[in-house]
Amino acid sequence: MIKRKDILISFLLFLAGTMTVSAQTFYLDSLNTRLRTADDSEKVYILSELSRYYMRYSLLTSMKLALEAKNIADSLGSDRLRAEAINRIGSVHYLFHNNEKATAYILQALRMREKLHDSAGIAYSYTNLALIYAANNDFDKAIEYNNRSIELKKKLGLESKIGANYNNMINFYSMKGDLSEALTWGYKTLDFCKEHNQVQSIGDSYLNIGSVYHWMENYKKAEENYLVSLHIADSMNDTSAIIQSLINLAAVYLDLNSPANCYKMLKRAKPLVLKYGDPMNIRDFYANLYHYYQKMGEVEKAWENMKKYSAYEDSINSGISLEKITNMQIEYKAQELEFQIQTLQKDRIIKEMTLKKERRRILSFLIFFFLLIFLSTYILLTIRKLRTLKKDLSDKNRNLEEANNKLMESEKKLDSMIRTKDKFFSIIAHDLINPFQPLLGLSELLVTDIDKLGDEEIKKYAGLIKESAIRSYNLLSNLLKWTQSQTGRLSYNPDDIYLSEVIDEILSFYKENARIKNIHLLNHVDRDLIVYADRDLLSSVIRNLISNAIKFTGRNGYVKIEAKRTNGFIRVSVEDNGIGISEDKLDTLFELASATSTKGTENEEGSGLGLILCREFIEKSGGEIWVQSKPGKGTTFFFTIPCPGKRNKKDQK
Repeated sequence: MIKRKDILISFLLFLAGTMTVSAQTFYLDSLNTRLRTADDSEKVYILSELSRYYMRYSLLTSMKLALEAKNIADSLGSDRLRAEAINRIGSVHYLFHNNEKATAYILQALRMREKLHDSAGIAYSYTNLALIYAANNDFDKAIEYNNRSIELKKKLGLESKIGANYNNMINFYSMKGDLSEALTWGYKTLDFCKEHNQVQSIGDSYLNIGSVYHWMENYKKAEENYLVSLHIADSMNDTSAIIQSLINLAAVYLDLNSPANCYKMLKRAKPLVLKYGDPMNIRDFYANLYHYYQKMGEVEKAWENMKKYSAYEDSINSGISLEKITNMQIEYKAQELEFQIQTLQKDRIIKEMTLKKERRRILSFLIFFFLLIFLSTYILLTIRKLRTLKKDLSDKNRNLEEANNKLMESEKKLDSMIRTKDKFFSIIAHDLINPFQPLLGLSELLVTDIDKLGDEEIKKYAGLIKESAIRSYNLLSNLLKWTQSQTGRLSYNPDDIYLSEVIDEILSFYKENARIKNIHLLNHVDRDLIVYADRDLLSSVIRNLISNAIKFTGRNGYVKIEAKRTNGFIRVSVEDNGIGISEDKLDTLFELASATSTKGTENEEGSGLGLILCREFIEKSGGEIWVQSKPGKGTTFFFTIPCPGKRNKKDQK
């Protein structure tokens, strides 16, 4: 369970936010009403008091109000008002556990109040400094500064304001380990608060006394005092006190081996802690939950809360060291001494220069007057000329930049057109002519020697003619679609299509080519599978992929087409067990500059343009295309096409 020292430190932070706060709604309304009609000086004190009030409910709101108070004080140039706002900022940083920043602001406010001889302000600064020392485990220093605050308040007739200091003493002695003295201060504080009818501080006293008994392991006494504290906090609707009382009660019920009561306290505390609690409240809440679930044997829940406890514990353990506090005090004193020396030197220099300035004042004034006229005229003329030059230069730069951009765009377009033209001429000059040579030769052979040929030879030559015609058809079809694509005239009319039907049509077209090489064409696509695509473009893609698969697959091989739904798309695969593709060609397979024709397993030829078209058509359809291959083990081309329910933005428009 949580350490007793952690309970007291948590409560000490709770007190830091409650030193003179009234939780009554009418008090808050009164402050807001006064704020609307107050002058700037009074606003600083009202905003500071509002910041003090919100320490119990919202630290972010409290910090915002304190910073607003400082901005007004800075604008007024009042050190007394600035000290009030800076002290409040330090207090809020302390509750945020930003000990280093808190110390800096509190010490700055203390030095300003010492210069102003603001005794009441000094007393409150001493209280805050005591809390800083306590948070860093220097309890002797904490007690020393707390006593200074008490004595100073007594001298100023502010006895009614020392209840918070008394409560601090309980915690300081408890954390120091002097529990007997802590308990003495506890009852002394309780009597004092009852005498002055400070109901809220009475509740704080019971909570403190309960913590001391808790430390002493007198759990029943601790429970009694915690319950009284909770009752008072409930009656005043004091959220911070309710949270602290519930957390402490949960801890003592764990010690009393009463897990049911512990869970009851934690269940009530949970919404308040998560909404209003500071990091230490939240840390202690998760620590109690961890020990509760551990006692109940719920290991998984215990572990979850242990992790949350550890996270808050790590975030809290980042305080400022005592050495830093001492060094900061020394630094402030050194800065004060340096400021005094600089002030004396400045006064001496000012006196010496005053005499010289008096002698030269009239002459300097005349020179300055004529020089000012001259410079003003010169500057006006120069500015006018510079404006004209700047405008001309800006116009020229803009025109030059536009021309340069247009030139770069033209260069890119020209380069693309040249590469396209070269590829086109290459295909026309070589690839388009080649398929016609066997076609012409075989057809001439049939015409001249048909009477000499047998049926088998005629059938063989007819098959070769058909194969050559198919290659020519594929090439011409690819060239046509590629030309349309490059010139922007390629139509795109998507519709819902049964994918299996398209594949069947293409396989029937290549049935004879496959039969010659004894290649099995396998359509494993579901008959009911529908895609959303342009039928011509889709057919062209599948035709090219199947043609390539047959071309690079040896005899007795197979070409298999499959498809399945994935993330709103249909993923189609065309797989073969052919010769495969070398790794150095995979990365550039779909690039125009690298498009080359590779002969098939039986010296079949092509243009190298088919895969380029496949990529363009699939991207136009809103999909992707890629390939996987290993030399000697075959190749699989994949592409995606939208499902009927998934339209790309272009189609929706």
